[in-house]
Amino acid sequence: MNGYIYMIGVFVICLTSGYMAPSSTGGRISSIAFDLINLLWPFITLMAFIKIKKGQVERHRRWMIRSYAFCFTNLFIHLLGFLFHSGLGMTFVASYIAAVYGAILLDLLTAELVIHKISMIKETDLSI
Repeated sequence: MNGYIYMIGVFVICLTSGYMAPSSTGGRISSIAFDLINLLWPFITLMAFIKIKKGQVERHRRWMIRSYAFCFTNLFIHLLGFLFHSGLGMTFVASYIAAVYGAILLDLLTAELVIHKISMIKETDLSI
């Protein structure tokens, strides 16, 4: 049941974000990044749903880790935006645009690192 609620939440967020994306800071270039998120996140979540329906629990878990990583997109945007603006001295708009694209990369990279770490732990546990 919780999975269905999560899926509905992802789709509602993507619908509302898609509606608001054209008026985002940075104009069309950052709007494209939000559109990319609005395509990737539901796709990844749908893949997790398909895998669990097929009984592929381990693959489902990997897809869900990728999906959960997108829950941190806003955090990453603000963190990177602050670092680019305050740390590197970029203009606010330029730092925001870079942060949105950077957040997508961080979402995907973080998920893959977590998946890799979990698989390494499982391999270590099996060899003991």
